[in-house]
Amino acid sequence: MNQRACVFCGSRVVLYPIADALHLVHGPIGCAVYTWDIRGALSSGPELHRLSFSTDLQERDVIFGGEEKLYRALIELIDRHSPKGVLVYSTCIVGIIGDDLEAVCRRVEAEK
Repeated sequence: MNQRACVFCGSRVVLYPIADALHLVHGPIGCAVYTWDIRGALSSGPELHRLSFSTDLQERDVIFGGEEKLYRALIELIDRHSPKGVLVYSTCIVGIIGDDLEAVCRRVEAEK
């Protein structure tokens, strides 16, 4: 990555080596693809970090909000993979539309 990458990209670089966590990008699929596997990470077991997950926000989500899409994605991925932790990355578009990631994450945490 170069110095012109976004803040989300920087956070993905820093947190990617956490191998036993589920990494979910809340934003357009392009953001997830741009940062997928950008930093090598060694693991003596878990390989969950090698998968790339995204809520793949579309135009409709930008207009009406993506919180419910994030909630459904978290529930499905946690049920499917039983991760030791979950990292949710917020992309630029999420900041613009104002999705409340903390509220969604608290809701999922209370249910799981």
